[in-house]
Amino acid sequence: FWILIPVGLVGGALLLKFQGDWFSRIHRKLSYVLQVKQILNMKILLVGATGTLGRQIAKQAIEEGHEVRCFVRNPRKASFLQEWGCELTKGNLLNSSDLEYALQDIEVVIDAATSKPDDPKSIYEIDWDGKLNLFNACESLNVKRVIFLSILLTEKFRNVPLMDIKHCTE
Repeated sequence: FWILIPVGLVGGALLLKFQGDWFSRIHRKLSYVLQVKQILNMKILLVGATGTLGRQIAKQAIEEGHEVRCFVRNPRKASFLQEWGCELTKGNLLNSSDLEYALQDIEVVIDAATSKPDDPKSIYEIDWDGKLNLFNACESLNVKRVIFLSILLTEKFRNVPLMDIKHCTE
């Protein structure tokens, strides 16, 4: 599968192709993304850290020496992140004050979040309204680097709600 990552660190985008052992490939690619600017000890806010991709990002960033704050809905389910060295902050993308608190002193935001199929709120509320809240909070707090994880060819599958939201967000 392919992942398109608009990269705020360098003002461009990375198109990543994963086959077979994709976790190790993500590890290598994220190492590149986090080292592009050669900034040591960046303060990163990771949204979606408990997910399959988010936890790999968290682990890689900690191993590279960055300070990682994870924005999580349920800190008890994210305790493994704290054991790795991440700071946890509880919050909801739909709550602007949670975002403002989480973004204090942050240099880079990595957004790997998406709604879960069993979420009681609609995908549009979480993945659209939540992203708008996140991006507006980043803008108001002058966060200059935002990495938004998206999906390749979203414009061709707009009938799929998640693809439609990713396309509109891009």
